Amino acid sequence: MIIAELALIMVQQVRLRSYYSRWVTLLGGAIVEGSIYFSSSAIQIEVAALLL
Repeated sequence: MIIAELALIMVQQVRLRSYYSRWVTLLGGAIVEGSIYFSSSAIQIEVAALLL
């Protein structure tokens, strides 16, 4: 009984970990994409300011 309960707890922890890692990966990707977008738009703004 104890072994089965421990196995169940381990499975639940693995599921939680994969769930959280999926969200962390999504958030990290969104942050990276956002920073790339903002840096590229900032460069465009600087270029436009230089041209003006």
